[in-house]
Amino acid sequence: MANLKTTVTDLNFIAVEDLEPRPSKIEDDNLCEQHYIQNTTRDESGRYTVRLPFKGEKFELGHSKALVMKRFKALKRKFEANPALKEAYEKEINNYLELGHMTLCEDDDESGYYLPHHAVIKESSETTKCRVVFDASAKTSTGISLNDVLLAGSTLQDTLVEQIIRFRSHPFVLTAGIEKMYRQVWVHPDDRKYQKILWYYNGRIMVFYINTVVFGIKSAPFLAIRTLHQLARNEEAKFARASLLLCRDFYVDDFLSGAETLEELLAIRDEMIQLLRRGGFTIRKWSSNHPSALDNIDKKIFELDCGVQQSAVKKTLGIVWDSERDIFTYSCDPENTEFVSVERARLQ
Repeated sequence: MANLKTTVTDLNFIAVEDLEPRPSKIEDDNLCEQHYIQNTTRDESGRYTVRLPFKGEKFELGHSKALVMKRFKALKRKFEANPALKEAYEKEINNYLELGHMTLCEDDDESGYYLPHHAVIKESSETTKCRVVFDASAKTSTGISLNDVLLAGSTLQDTLVEQIIRFRSHPFVLTAGIEKMYRQVWVHPDDRKYQKILWYYNGRIMVFYINTVVFGIKSAPFLAIRTLHQLARNEEAKFARASLLLCRDFYVDDFLSGAETLEELLAIRDEMIQLLRRGGFTIRKWSSNHPSALDNIDKKIFELDCGVQQSAVKKTLGIVWDSERDIFTYSCDPENTEFVSVERARLQ
């Protein structure tokens, strides 16, 4: 047995020595954080500009335009078969153009990376039913995608369970969401060549840059959420309470918070609106278990179509919350059976 044990140990050492050294997740996360600190800037309007956190200085993405052109023509065929989809999709793309989130690339040299894009329909959405989704995992001619050469960054927010438990601990609560959160953070002009898409211009298929953080790119969640935290750090002296909550009571772009009194809840609401505005963010679709928490809110959010959640029943972090009765509601529709609704899930 002793000889066998020695043999197994020797084999283990050989196996360990044969493994190629790889940076740990912690090391990658630290690199991503340092990259953010060293390369993020803020302009006079308060908005932030970030750089894409590449894993190293040398990488071979290969060619991607031909593949993306094939996928774009497939999308075109879908439009021909579904005019309603085409209209909704064009509306979304036009919104990118109108806001300056996307601009024409007039002299494309085919360097960088082209992002395929497609439609995702979300009927439950109260604002945008059709969303444009970008695929940064599409492989280039070298078999490498943009996501393959980017750092993901660390997880910066509490888990979903922690958020919900804390949310239920308050007698008075508020929920809201940041409008187009990713698209309020600019990407440095030098990195926009990795965010090129195909779209129409004067009836021709042309190349465009996406100028903001793109949902679908590996590092996007880190860059957007880290920017919220940076805003909190930069404005902490003026908005101490709201800065703390900006780092603690958000799950991606959803705000779930509360207070012991209505007065404190109103203060939190107004401070969060002001704080986020200083970074170029707009928070909307407010709901509360106390109707007075929504008083005069539209006057505090300018040029906004939907300041207050009209329905008392809304979806919060994937859970249906009835703000009037202050309960969570779960429902299911099992196949081949009658509709089943369960409303016994009040979490204290």
